[in-house]
Amino acid sequence: MTICIEVALKAEATPLIEAFKLKPLAGNPLFPIYENEDLKLIISGVGKIKAGAACSYLAGIHRDEDIYGWLNVGVGGHRSFPIGTPVLINQVIDGARKTKHYPSIVFDPPCRTEGCITVENPEHTYPLQAVYDMEAAGFYPIASKISPLEMIHIFKVISDNASHPATEVTKKDVQAHISNHLDIIRTILGEMHAMIEEIAPEKTPFLEEFIKRWHFTTCETLQLKKLLQRWQLLCPDQILLSHTLLEKRSAQEVLAHLKNHIESIPLEL
Repeated sequence: MTICIEVALKAEATPLIEAFKLKPLAGNPLFPIYENEDLKLIISGVGKIKAGAACSYLAGIHRDEDIYGWLNVGVGGHRSFPIGTPVLINQVIDGARKTKHYPSIVFDPPCRTEGCITVENPEHTYPLQAVYDMEAAGFYPIASKISPLEMIHIFKVISDNASHPATEVTKKDVQAHISNHLDIIRTILGEMHAMIEEIAPEKTPFLEEFIKRWHFTTCETLQLKKLLQRWQLLCPDQILLSHTLLEKRSAQEVLAHLKNHIESIPLEL
C-alpha cells in the first residue's frame, strides 16, 4: 500500500529523504529513486514532460506492487503570495495546451488551496492570480491513470513572487521551503494513508482484481468493497468474474451490474 512522491529537484527531495528515512533504490534506475516500506520518491528533473515520464517509469518498475496514491511536492511562484506560503493545489491548468484538471481534496486541507498553471519556462511576470510551476500538468494526467483521483495531490511552497523573482531563488532556499512544511506534508500523507486503509483489498476477495482491471475512484472503491462483501455473503457459489461482467467498460457499469445482481437474489426466510 504505497504512496509515490514526485519532485523535480534534488533540493526538494533532500528534506523528504531525511525526514522519512528513504534509501536509494539499488541498481541503476533511469531516474533517482528513494524508498521505504510505505513511500517511494522519484526525482524527475524540471518540466512537465520529465514529470510525466518519471511517474510512468516508477509505476512501470513497480507494477506488481500496490501503488495507491501520488503526491507531487515542490516550489512554485505566485504574483502576491508571501514567500514560504504552503499551498495545496485544487486546479491544474496546462499553460500551453489549456487543458484543466481538478484534484479531488476529500479531507480538510491543512493549508490554503489555490489553482496552479504549469508553464514551459520559469514565470517572471505572474499575469494571473495562481501558483506557477513547471511539473503539475505532466504529473497529474499520468498519476490519474494509475490511482483514484482522490489519492492524487499536489503540494507547493511559494519560492518566488513579484518582489522576489525566481532568478534569486537558491538551492538552499528550496530545501528550506520544503523543510519548513514537513508537518503539512506529513498531514497530507496521513490523510492519504487513512483513505488507503478504507479501500485496501485485505479480507475482501477479488477487490484487487477489480481495481486493477477498472478505474475506480475512492468513493467507488468503497461501494465496490461493500458489494463484494455482500456477494460473498449472499451468493458465494456463483461465478463473480463472469463473461457478462468482464464486458463492462467502466467502474460505474461494474457497480451497477453487481448491485442489480445482488438485489435480484431472493431472500430465503
